[in-house]
Amino acid sequence: MERSTHYNYILRARKLFQQFLVDTWAIDETESLKWIKNNQKELRAGSYHAVKQAVIANKVEASGAMVVPASFTGGQRWYDRYYQNAMALVRHFDKPTFFITMTLDINCPEVQQHMMPGMTPYDRADILCRVFQLKKKKAY
Repeated sequence: MERSTHYNYILRARKLFQQFLVDTWAIDETESLKWIKNNQKELRAGSYHAVKQAVIANKVEASGAMVVPASFTGGQRWYDRYYQNAMALVRHFDKPTFFITMTLDINCPEVQQHMMPGMTPYDRADILCRVFQLKKKKAY
């Protein structure tokens, strides 16, 4: 029996497709955290300077915490880095004057050409996000 490539069941699953994306993201996030937990020796190798500072400050008992790299999205170091970057921008350019929001017309041709028959744009949030990012880059 030959398998047809014209009918993608996952993309036509609507809300179930979105749940699949969330579940896949959660699995990926769990695996990343598991890798971080199991590879602490490699991750801590770059933080010997912090251990040395803890010994000097006589706070060695607090230096054994698990290291989560700053590249891990959503970790405390990641948030700290982005906060520091935002504050540096404010310090350099002064307080923001305008707050700009951007929206996407879900009935634009770029979105509609990727819709399968019977689908609404809300069924394919992945396409909405991609088109929004492309239009945003084009605007700059």
